[in-house]
Amino acid sequence: MDEQTKYTPIGERINQDVIHDNFVPKYSALATAPRTKLVLVGVWLIFAPWSLSVFAFPAWVITGAFGTTGGVTDFFGSLFASLFGLLAFLIVFTQTKRYLSRDVED
Repeated sequence: MDEQTKYTPIGERINQDVIHDNFVPKYSALATAPRTKLVLVGVWLIFAPWSLSVFAFPAWVITGAFGTTGGVTDFFGSLFASLFGLLAFLIVFTQTKRYLSRDVED
């Protein structure tokens, strides 16, 4: 190992990679992927079905499942499912907008 290079423990390197890959947009795989139709189809196949869970909380409210057992658990479960669905919807929306704007930037 080079004397000039500072050693970084493997756990810290893994944490850095996970944080950069998932939470820093300029380092994410989708941000650096080429703007092709294949990438767009892949994004839609992965994230579009997941984004349908955005309707979990409204469905829970509409069905009137307030008085059932596990009401608090059901409440937070459906709320978090809706939030994750919103995240998936935003990913689909952002990547579709990025693909459609490729002609303007190229």
